[in-house]
Amino acid sequence: MDCKDIGGFCNFTDFQTWYCEWKEMDLFEELCPLPSICCVPKASKWKYFLSFIPSIKIIAYFSISFFILLSTGILITKLAKRFVAKQTRKTSFATTSAEDHNKFATTLAIETWAVKTLIKLLPTVSKKELKIGQKISSGKFLVLHKSKLHDSSVCLKSMKCQNDHFDIFLNEAAILWHIRLSAHLFKTMPLHICNFNGICQLRPDQFGIVFEWMNLGSVWAFLSEQKTNSTNVGKQLDSKDLLRIAIQICAGVYQLHTLLIIHGNVSARNCLLAGDPFKPEKLIAKLADFGNSQIIPTKNAFYECWASERSVWPYKWMAPECFVTGENEKHQFSLHSDIWSFGAFLLELFSFGDEPYPNLSSADAKTLLLMDPKMNNALNFTETFIPNDVKRIIRKCFALAPKDRPKAENLIKLLQQC
Repeated sequence: MDCKDIGGFCNFTDFQTWYCEWKEMDLFEELCPLPSICCVPKASKWKYFLSFIPSIKIIAYFSISFFILLSTGILITKLAKRFVAKQTRKTSFATTSAEDHNKFATTLAIETWAVKTLIKLLPTVSKKELKIGQKISSGKFLVLHKSKLHDSSVCLKSMKCQNDHFDIFLNEAAILWHIRLSAHLFKTMPLHICNFNGICQLRPDQFGIVFEWMNLGSVWAFLSEQKTNSTNVGKQLDSKDLLRIAIQICAGVYQLHTLLIIHGNVSARNCLLAGDPFKPEKLIAKLADFGNSQIIPTKNAFYECWASERSVWPYKWMAPECFVTGENEKHQFSLHSDIWSFGAFLLELFSFGDEPYPNLSSADAKTLLLMDPKMNNALNFTETFIPNDVKRIIRKCFALAPKDRPKAENLIKLLQQC
């Protein structure tokens, strides 16, 4: 199916989803970020050309058109929130130029419209159908409750104050919905990303995200309990068990990257486990927490944000290129920086829950990494025994040049060979 005025073409594969082939970029059958149109890179700009959509593909067309509307809503919401934050922030960022202040200019009316539109598009769970149970975790901004939905256990994630970081909440829900729509792409392998049920309106001004229940909690919590040799956390994991967990989480990263999604915070705290703790060979591991995630147009793209937008960043898991210093510090994330984070996750996994850079604060770890990233990567600060094969993989993940780091699909093969 030829597109107009371009050097590539779009086709419909297996009657399931749109794909694009761009000869100029050496990208072969990548998932098209805007499925009903063909995308052509020219110089530094993107141009979009309408293509014919067969009527027999109407279901797929509406599903993916929904995602386009969803992405638009997210963009408007994020721009609006940035504008509001810039007007109220009393940090050094307030000294930026008037041009910067107007860069994301919008109005509260547009923000309200975008939020309402986005909420209507997302799948919902009725509060009447959801039986909220015990609190299982509470952080600075978030609360997790074990709940029941149609006699099935689920997890409810809600914000303590909906006005704070509401754009992050909406972004996470939208990305989870996009993953759910795209799950059919991974028919040959199980999805190692937590399943999304929908959003639930808890109060007129508060929403929660409902996703599948993982009975063993986070990988970090489970490993920490195992480290104490507690008798109530199941059979002690060995290297083979840890490798199985690593492969499953790497598969989750691969699935995200196939959809051109940057996770932004791959760590043991953001990976969940389910299964029988006394049968570690059957444990299921999945990637969770998409508050830092973003969709990008191409594999080599990155997204950038002001460091002052959030009070807490996962410095110990961030790659050196993530830190863009200057008058107003920024952070950049890419598919390559996810691989660095996965290397830090492997350190946590094989040390049974020890953070990268033990005995150092996040700020100190960041300072050391910026001073000499080759000598001061997290592997050089770990005294825990790690199998040599795994160490070699971690070193590959910690390559200084982002493009020298292995892709997620290659990491899976390397881990399987250990």
